[in-house]
Amino acid sequence: MEFARLNSPLHNEAVIRLVYDTFHASEGEQEAATVSGLVAKYLANLPRTDLKGFTAVDGDAIVGVVFFSEFRYPNSTKTVYILSPMAVKTSAHGRGIGKALIRYAHDVLRDEGVNIVTTYGDVNFYGKSGYRTVSTDAIPAPFPLTFPEGWLAHSLDGVSELKLAGPARCIPELSDPVLW
Repeated sequence: MEFARLNSPLHNEAVIRLVYDTFHASEGEQEAATVSGLVAKYLANLPRTDLKGFTAVDGDAIVGVVFFSEFRYPNSTKTVYILSPMAVKTSAHGRGIGKALIRYAHDVLRDEGVNIVTTYGDVNFYGKSGYRTVSTDAIPAPFPLTFPEGWLAHSLDGVSELKLAGPARCIPELSDPVLW
């Protein structure tokens, strides 16, 4: 298994298909279309400094992908990114690929000076990578959350308190209340 930064448009179709297929299998058609559409928007605008994509490659096939985008808290000096979305090929689930891919991305982000990462998802999965449930009082979300129990954060530098003063601002592609 190899892990790398996603920075080549040669893989765009494979990444979009992976995200679509993964979300279709677990969440259905509507969620698959929404999330793969978000990824297509991301890929159309790479490379850039406020969005980072990472892949897991097995042989010549991309089997996992994760994106982190900058999350701005104007009243904080901390560098914050949000993990959104992540997908691992359904037939590769249970092999530790997602956890290893997140670990790789966290190492890169930490080396680049990111203090805190957040995500909006399953604490049972993301908890294995150090994420913990936080309240929107501690770390404000940019929009009201449909499932506040899925608001998670992790201190990459090991010293940053999981508390940030709002408001929160995300990249334009995530600035849609429907995604939250």
